[in-house]
Amino acid sequence: MKTNLRRLLLLSTSLCAAALSGCAAVPLPPEAKKVKLFSAPAAKVILRPPGLALIDGTLSLVGSVERNLVAKSTSGTHLDVFFYDTAGNELRLETAEFYPRDLRPKTRGNPTVARYRMPILNLPADTDRIEVRAHDGEHPRPPQPFAPPSD
Repeated sequence: MKTNLRRLLLLSTSLCAAALSGCAAVPLPPEAKKVKLFSAPAAKVILRPPGLALIDGTLSLVGSVERNLVAKSTSGTHLDVFFYDTAGNELRLETAEFYPRDLRPKTRGNPTVARYRMPILNLPADTDRIEVRAHDGEHPRPPQPFAPPSD
């Protein structure tokens, strides 16, 4: 009983401290609010939906990665980040890394989720959507365009 009371007291104290410290979400720039975000997994990893955030005043693409249960490791996997306009033309391609790099089967001390954060220093003016694709290994050929699901 005392343990539950302590937890409740700690939780209420934390919530009050957060409220008083002015925890508020920083709004995105207008050009970033309209951008649609998509993700596509690879054989070794599963991507969680990406997001945009202002971190230290810089627009950043953020997200997380999980190891696919059939994969023994995520080494050699990276993220390709595509910027497209409304016509589907590729405006830019960047590569992002996630950390920790190697997610292995869950055992004591092994992380099961990796995170990525990629600063977007200059968002192309006509960007309509950003797609994050997990990619195993090197690029044997140029990446193929992605068609997002129609609504």
